[in-house]
Amino acid sequence: MRRMKFGEILVEEQLISEAELQEALKRQKTVRKKLGQILIDMRLLTENEMLVALSRKLKFQFEENPIKHLDKSVRDLVTYEFSQQHKILPLFIENGTLFFATNDPLDFVTMEDLSMITGFDTLPILSPMSAIEHGLNVLYNLDNVTVSLSAEIDQDEESLIKRVDSAPVVKMVNNIINSAYSVNASDIHIEPGKDATRIRFRIDGTLSEHMVLNKDLHELVATRIKIVSGMNIAEKRKPQDGSFRHVAEYTEVDIRVSSIPTPDGEKLVLRLLGADQNIKYDLDSIDISDESKQQLREISRVPHGILLLTGPTGSGKTTTLYSLLNEISTPEISIVTVEDPVEKSFEGITQVQINAKAGLTFASGLRSILRQDPDVIMLGEIRDSETASIAIRAAITGHFVLSTLHTNDALSSIVRLIDMGVEPYMVASSIKAVIAQRLVKKVCSHCGQKVPLANEDKILFNMDGLTHEMKGGGCERCNHTGYSGRQAVFEIVFIDDTLQDMISDGATMSELKSYVVSKGTKFLKDDVIRLIQEGKTTTEEARKILFSVN
Repeated sequence: MRRMKFGEILVEEQLISEAELQEALKRQKTVRKKLGQILIDMRLLTENEMLVALSRKLKFQFEENPIKHLDKSVRDLVTYEFSQQHKILPLFIENGTLFFATNDPLDFVTMEDLSMITGFDTLPILSPMSAIEHGLNVLYNLDNVTVSLSAEIDQDEESLIKRVDSAPVVKMVNNIINSAYSVNASDIHIEPGKDATRIRFRIDGTLSEHMVLNKDLHELVATRIKIVSGMNIAEKRKPQDGSFRHVAEYTEVDIRVSSIPTPDGEKLVLRLLGADQNIKYDLDSIDISDESKQQLREISRVPHGILLLTGPTGSGKTTTLYSLLNEISTPEISIVTVEDPVEKSFEGITQVQINAKAGLTFASGLRSILRQDPDVIMLGEIRDSETASIAIRAAITGHFVLSTLHTNDALSSIVRLIDMGVEPYMVASSIKAVIAQRLVKKVCSHCGQKVPLANEDKILFNMDGLTHEMKGGGCERCNHTGYSGRQAVFEIVFIDDTLQDMISDGATMSELKSYVVSKGTKFLKDDVIRLIQEGKTTTEEARKILFSVN
């Protein structure tokens, strides 16, 4: 009888469909990941659901908390390096058999290697990876690394570096970053308190606690991060910035680090740039409406002029800009970007990293690349009047310029440029479209259920005909939040001849808005209300749009 494959087991257990399996196998050809992790990334199942199904089919024990079976004497048989490399946790020996925790019971090569190096028969117990990693810390005493740094002022820098470069501290920091990457976190917050240090991950825009560290470990972890980030480890009284590159699951992730002093120690925030594995920078792959997709494609075909994208930090502007560049990019045109920082590298596009210390700013970088004969220019942000003026001139002289501004809505960006000192007629003749963007959380497809729509919400959102909305009750797949993933909503305003004349003549914001309303333009509020009606988001998310946009 042939051995059943992993994917076939999950299909037979009705956890996934055959079509979903084939899609995951297709993705596996482009990313070096195990099939199970790909299915989890696709949010088709949770790790626990997968392991319970495998344990039922393969007749192996499932244990959510394997540490309660841990016999620390087994560490004399198996090295930390072997256990960490193969992601297993040796547990105990019984009747000549070594039991170990794993989340991959079909990795027979590792099982045979473990048997060979220990001299025992081996038998797996299925456990989540987070529990295995925690067990490794306990088994090999990584949680007990409490080297004090209280006397560091009296020690030389070389001695301090040696202490924080010890294997347990390095591995602990690497494990934190790898864990954040595996759950598509955008940021890691390392926050010292009086008694412990809290580590939180920002996932889909929301912070959630990942782990709590012993207070004695904070200085070690913070110093290790500051060393690899190129920051001054002796300076703890001033905010600092740094960056480094980390290899996570065969992928290099650029990480930007910010530190700030607090009474309990330095708080560090690590931003994982371009690390979201669910994002494909392609208009057909990002989660937006068909109408918005068509409008963005129409904008991308503009031969010259400026496209401005507005919205707060974390609203998905960079994803949209990258997707538009991907849409535009062909061997026949030259695309150059000036970014701070470069969040994702692309083949065929020249990307320039801002370096203020070396004198490379948005303005100076833009001046330089104009001498590089570009067709398309992407500016990470228009921050000042100098950059705005150069961008406007570039657009007027035949370049297509894409950039961002921090304003509440699309039309406000017109007023902002004029406030920066750009002449209204130049703004009118160069701007081709302005887009406001936000991200709203999507109702979890696994626990979403219809609930009555409150009367005040019907009035607030002018939805008299709607009686119910979808809300997530909270389940393991959405980490009991009721939401899973996010979708972009847009406010897209094309600058036609009438708007150009109005801008040149100094029209007020209310006059500009009245005109675009008469043209049937859909605003951010309209787009998010459409998602409520389609059962994709909630009134709770809609309020965030309603009360953040004038």
